[in-house]
Amino acid sequence: MRRADTMDNLSSNRRDRRSGAPLQSPPTVLYLCRASSDVPPMLDAEHGMEVHAVSERAAVTATLDEQSIDCVIVEGTCPEDADGLLAALDERRSTPPVLAYDQSDGDPRRWFRAGADDYLSGRTDTERRTLLARRIERCVASRRIRTDCRRFRTAVDGMGLPFLIADPDGRIEHVNRAFETILGEDRRALVGRPVSALGTAIDDDWGSITDGDPWEGELVVDGAGETRRIDLRVRSVRDDDGRTERIVATGTERSAPGAEDRKCDGRRRKYRELIDAAPDAIIVADTDTGIIVEANEAATSLIGRPRGEIIGMHQSALHPDGDRERYRHLFDRHQRHDESVRRRFDDDPIHVETAGGDRIPVEINARVVELDGQTFLQGHFRDISEHRDRERKLRTILDAVPDVAIVYDESGTYEDVLSGAEDLLVDSPDALEGSAVDDVLPPEPANQICEAIRETIEAGETQNLEYRLPLDGDTHHFSARISPLRTEGSESERVLCLARDITARKRREQDLRSFRQAVEQAGHAIMITDTDGSIEYVNPEFESVTGYTKAEVTGETPAILNSGEHDERYYQDLWETILGGEIWEGELVNQRKEGERYHVEQTIAPITDETGDIERFVAINTDITERKQYEYQLERERDRLEEFARTVAHDLRNPLSIALGHVDMARQGDESVDASLDRALSALERMEAMIEEVLELSKQGEIVHETDPVSFERIVDLAWEHVDTDTATRRIADDLHGWTLPADESRLRQLLENLLGNAVKHAGPGVTIRLGRLSGREGFFIEDDGPGIEPSARNRIFESGFTSAADGTGFGLAIVKQIVDAHGWSIDVTDAEDNTGGGRFEITTTYHEHAVDKEWR
Repeated sequence: MRRADTMDNLSSNRRDRRSGAPLQSPPTVLYLCRASSDVPPMLDAEHGMEVHAVSERAAVTATLDEQSIDCVIVEGTCPEDADGLLAALDERRSTPPVLAYDQSDGDPRRWFRAGADDYLSGRTDTERRTLLARRIERCVASRRIRTDCRRFRTAVDGMGLPFLIADPDGRIEHVNRAFETILGEDRRALVGRPVSALGTAIDDDWGSITDGDPWEGELVVDGAGETRRIDLRVRSVRDDDGRTERIVATGTERSAPGAEDRKCDGRRRKYRELIDAAPDAIIVADTDTGIIVEANEAATSLIGRPRGEIIGMHQSALHPDGDRERYRHLFDRHQRHDESVRRRFDDDPIHVETAGGDRIPVEINARVVELDGQTFLQGHFRDISEHRDRERKLRTILDAVPDVAIVYDESGTYEDVLSGAEDLLVDSPDALEGSAVDDVLPPEPANQICEAIRETIEAGETQNLEYRLPLDGDTHHFSARISPLRTEGSESERVLCLARDITARKRREQDLRSFRQAVEQAGHAIMITDTDGSIEYVNPEFESVTGYTKAEVTGETPAILNSGEHDERYYQDLWETILGGEIWEGELVNQRKEGERYHVEQTIAPITDETGDIERFVAINTDITERKQYEYQLERERDRLEEFARTVAHDLRNPLSIALGHVDMARQGDESVDASLDRALSALERMEAMIEEVLELSKQGEIVHETDPVSFERIVDLAWEHVDTDTATRRIADDLHGWTLPADESRLRQLLENLLGNAVKHAGPGVTIRLGRLSGREGFFIEDDGPGIEPSARNRIFESGFTSAADGTGFGLAIVKQIVDAHGWSIDVTDAEDNTGGGRFEITTTYHEHAVDKEWR
């Protein structure tokens, strides 16, 4: 049949191309070529066509089975190049138009005889290729128009209903057999006559009909001794630009039905009752033509048109103009594959257009049904406007939160990615949907999420988890809540996962842990207060230095350490500095819990929030007590050197003057020269002793830092050998045998030599000296049976230069006092025990930190 109608089809194609409107969307093309061709890329890039290029016949038929193809292009120099493809396509039940694209200026008739629908010479100039694109579009449009008309006429003829088509001027173009039978005239004779000649009153309303208004009326036909009454429904068919192309009239004859008709009417009535009871809009369309043949009450409410107006419309007319081409393809797919299909609101929603021009989003569930031997497509339309509004609100809410919202099914498959910045996703939402979490994420987080999904579904309770995910070369931390998500009509268990990127928080926590650890282990006492000065935190070093525990000082103010050393103005300046946002640095004398004072070097800095407001203060204290001791010791050494200089200048001047005078007398030949020289020698010897003791005094002022266990009895023996004690007696108590004490051995020996020598010098050569350990405290004593020490002199005997002996230097006991202080010991002077009347020196060897600096505290 294709070959017989070839030339007629060609002429029809040419007429359709001249008058056809452009397609609403670019067609899908199947392009057959033996070798590589640059035509398919041109059609795609320049004209937006979807082109499937193949080179084998088998690929053509496979593509036609799998894809919705609008046009087949065969490129070649003769029909034989197609390898019998055109004949095979002619045998298919439904084949898109075939356009031959000849590479030479061959004979087009050979192509038409082989089964082509159209022909174009394939010269390679740009103008010819542009013409090819236009020819494809018009060829597709022409086929669609003819197919729709043929389907429509076939369907109407099969329904047994009177049907005719007229042009916009009212001239009849087509009359079906049912109308021919009713009118009793040959339908070919009716073509070209005005519709008004049929005996209707349609002329008065023709203008409104062509403007798009539907018309209903009665046609009365008298003939063969009977009167037949036809109910006519007339409406216009408009193109995509809204212009009237044709007028279609369908009729229903009023006649007494037969038994079979009554049976069919009963089935149809029952079917109508069933669909009218449905809450959703139901629209039934013929699968061949797409013409609507039935609609329920819910459909009339949804579309805003009466049932009589909806019936007879093409199914694509239910949708907005811009979407009709898309729905025409969808309808064709339904009927071609005889499949049940469901479409609902998503990023590309389906809309129907009401009589008032409103666009309503719908969910469509369509399936193919048979009724009275005919095949129809039954569509259930559900208004999802409220659903869409809810989804939009949900989308707005989800977009406003920083969380990633994902719906998983029970197997861990991504069903929907509701929200989330793409930089927090491992792929785009479209790529993730339908993928398994095991295939998308690394094993560790994938296993965590799958386990949480399983526990959520089994327990029906929300699960919380944290997981790590590598994104853009960096590890991100997420905190997730997975909750059950059961929806009506869902065939599977689903969960909603809300995951939040907590990487910044984790880093802050890590920084805080590092800071806290650094503060806890710092060698400085650190204290944090609020803006009112209440202590909120102290570190362990603060507890060690001050003696207060954290619990004791929390909530207190730093005044708990106030020693009274500084006046109110000092602290007022401090607070003015830090409240002004500046850093305060200075030295303080604080007081420990036990009452002991200590020196600190303190830095106080304000801690501000993100707006710059002060919210806390941090004080860092460095204990500089030992450094202050060194400074004080140096100051004392300097003062001591000055004292040495004065002593040398004063005390050595007189002996030196005497020595010089007597030496001068000896030179003058005086008789008493021998006596003078003796006196000069004695003065010089005394001066030498004074110099030695001054030097010793300067050395003994240094603080002892390292000590060793020393046998006290052994040191006493060494010291006794260096003192002129030929006629003196010593007695060592039994408790000194084997006793050791930590000391600098050389200095301890010097201390004992000076005390023993002092006893011999002041008590006389026959003195008895007794040594022993102190009772009740660590230390030792040295006492003699001499005249003792006057109470009035006891406060001065350790001063440099003080002496009660005529030949004394006044430095011996001063050296003793310096050695005692250098060890951190203490020394006291009292009367000897047992009423012997002598003097007694008690040295307490327990270390006292304040012994070396008690004068400056």
